[in-house]
Amino acid sequence: GVKECNNFDTVKVTAKVARKDKDGKRVKEVVDGKKVTVYDEVEKEIKKDQPSRLHARRQMQKTLFTVTEVPADKQSRRKDTKKVDVVSKVLDEIAPKYTDRNGGYTRIVKIGQRKGDAAMEVLIELV
Repeated sequence: GVKECNNFDTVKVTAKVARKDKDGKRVKEVVDGKKVTVYDEVEKEIKKDQPSRLHARRQMQKTLFTVTEVPADKQSRRKDTKKVDVVSKVLDEIAPKYTDRNGGYTRIVKIGQRKGDAAMEVLIELV
């Protein structure tokens, strides 16, 4: 997985984005008696995973979930919430440190069977 740290293509896509006014609220217009949001088409550049990296991302997302940091003040939860994409962090920040290694990127240590369903558990380390 580490040798494929730059295994993505940059692709231009057109996206529909809601038009906003000076206060940041969506602009609405009346169509057939209903208020409808006005959308603009914007061209963006996104990173698209190639098949091998996409497979690695999907396998990692089965076990890793988006980490949400919850602040102490619960009233401002939505405003101050920090989201971390763990898979992107591993593939984009951690993996490039290991690109000049000649092999042996991971160490798998078996730690025994899980109590409930007796599935084998392992610990995976980047070395």
